[in-house]
Amino acid sequence: MGFIDCDSHVLENEDTWSYLSANDLQYKPIKVALPEAPPGAVKRAPAPPVSIWLVGDTWVTAAPVNGNMRNNANTYEDGVGIMTNNAGRIEDMDTLGIDVQLLLSTFFLGVELENPAAEIALSRSYNRWLADHVEPQYRQRMPWAVRAPMRSPAEAIKELNFGKENGAIGMQVRGLEHAMYLSDPFFYPFWQHANDLEMAVFVHLGDATRRIDSQPIGRTISNPASMMRQLFPLMAGFHAILASDFDKRFPNIRWGFLEGGASWLPTVTTMDARLRASAEEFLSLRPITPETIEEKQVFVSIESDDPIDYLTGVVGENMLVGGTDYAHNDRGTELGSHTFISQRQDIKAGLAPKIVDSNGRRLLGVKEDFRPAPPANLGPMKHVKGASTANGDPILVHTLVTV
Repeated sequence: MGFIDCDSHVLENEDTWSYLSANDLQYKPIKVALPEAPPGAVKRAPAPPVSIWLVGDTWVTAAPVNGNMRNNANTYEDGVGIMTNNAGRIEDMDTLGIDVQLLLSTFFLGVELENPAAEIALSRSYNRWLADHVEPQYRQRMPWAVRAPMRSPAEAIKELNFGKENGAIGMQVRGLEHAMYLSDPFFYPFWQHANDLEMAVFVHLGDATRRIDSQPIGRTISNPASMMRQLFPLMAGFHAILASDFDKRFPNIRWGFLEGGASWLPTVTTMDARLRASAEEFLSLRPITPETIEEKQVFVSIESDDPIDYLTGVVGENMLVGGTDYAHNDRGTELGSHTFISQRQDIKAGLAPKIVDSNGRRLLGVKEDFRPAPPANLGPMKHVKGASTANGDPILVHTLVTV
């Protein structure tokens, strides 16, 4: 049994924007380091002093090149997060037993680009940077997702074509884009072209920072309520696809909903049944079945401690997948999650291999016989190092990250 990682990240840096044309340099993000709070003031988190990408009149947190945003977790060293050391990243994947790892953006999780020209320019630069930094010999093991300019359908189609030719297997979006739901007809040209190219759509946890009320500059998660706000677009995006006819209209698209866990699924499917009953035959509830979700090709990545057996009653056994969040250090990061899931004793026999392997192969389009990684060996990882507490004890991201 191999492992398929449906959620990992790259860390944008100054080199990412070196692909801007001369005419587009006006849109280049400016990296600004925010100072420490003065004595007596309420301190920001994360620490150390956070940096932001300032783009026009908007901003988003700039992850450090080692991925350690809070100075309290593991660091990604030797260029494995900024994609200057692909061989090293493969070594870490081999330690974890991961055959294939999907690469996703960090910058575009939270930035909101109101200017269409800026969005086109930065999307183009990001896509060309990543295409250049994932050399052809690594693309089978590290496919990536295009970021398309979501205000500009014609330009988005160009970026999808570029991605298809350079190792991308899908496009990355959020559950709400520019305050529009994924089922909005405005996006139909995007989905039609992805369908024609047989590319997936990866809907990742995240929200446009500037659209979050009472959001202090420099903090994308300012309080627990803000964290729940991050989850809402993912749920809304899932319901937009679930309640649409996209399985008929765009039958070649596989939809992946990533990094929010799956514990919210029963809420969305139950409310969908109630909404339909209110609009049709009053209180005649017809919940979405696992068979319908499978027909719609909707996959959801789980957290390793999710109530898996219960959730399979909602979505079935064939649509849950695993992810590590490699290159990040936050609530969704569990580098050893595939091993942990495969060792759980509280789920039915035969289910774990589907979640950690075969379901992910269907989402990413990975062939069954492509199994280059050795069996997982959760010893020390060569390019992921542990931060330490004051007494020298290593700090882990959950209990599953190796140091």
